[in-house]
Amino acid sequence: STTKGEGYVRLQGGMLLMRNAIEALHWFAIWTDLTKTMLHDVETGGPQSERWEALYKEFKGPSQAALAFLLTQGQLEQMKHQEVCCSSVRR
Repeated sequence: STTKGEGYVRLQGGMLLMRNAIEALHWFAIWTDLTKTMLHDVETGGPQSERWEALYKEFKGPSQAALAFLLTQGQLEQMKHQEVCCSSVRR
């Protein structure tokens, strides 16, 4: 399924299968920090507030928006093509 506005591929929770290792915990910490940064910028009118607010609305939640941003390393255009963003494991 895709988001309604930009047509980004909507991420499904089952796509994130990670082993219980320090690398996975570190990755989740980065995700959490990015989500908190996104919320803080939107609430306080921070430097990226417009960008984060648009992603928040597109993905209908801050954690999904942060996840999309993190997985694409900021190259969100990848999220418009399922074969590019979601068909293979990236290392």
